[in-house]
Amino acid sequence: MLIGRSWNCEAVIEALDAGVDEIVVGTANFDEIMVRARRLIVRRRSSQAIDRLTVAGYTIDRTARTVSFGECCVSLTARELSLAWLLFMNPGRLMSREQLAAAVWGKNADLAGRSLEQHIYKLRTKLALDDRGGPRLKTVYSLGYVFIAHSGAAAGEYGDPLASIAA
Repeated sequence: MLIGRSWNCEAVIEALDAGVDEIVVGTANFDEIMVRARRLIVRRRSSQAIDRLTVAGYTIDRTARTVSFGECCVSLTARELSLAWLLFMNPGRLMSREQLAAAVWGKNADLAGRSLEQHIYKLRTKLALDDRGGPRLKTVYSLGYVFIAHSGAAAGEYGDPLASIAA
């Protein structure tokens, strides 16, 4: 759920694209937020929301807030888990800084910028998503991040990150 006093149309679209289920715009009282939260919980339970995801040898368990890979099991903070989930749900697709900031912090990328970079750094370190020859988390300068699931990707397979924006 994303709650804010004002959102422009572009921010709302990016938040929805990043996976936000409910958006509250303007001033909302406590009762309204609680009703929306209850509706969201019921909707998720009835739709059997996915709590576990396996991609490229990594298994993310949202309930336990852990990621397992190889013989490692790493605990993540709530924001690290949200970032990992969004990136792993979209392998090979550019996730813009704006999408990630809106979905995880409820802010635009300018306000969440340094926090986003720090959380990406921590994910790379904790999950070994650097240039060790396996899956990696690639930075696309000033645009966002791409989770590359397979190490044997052809040279040009993820060469044009703008193609995933147009898709």
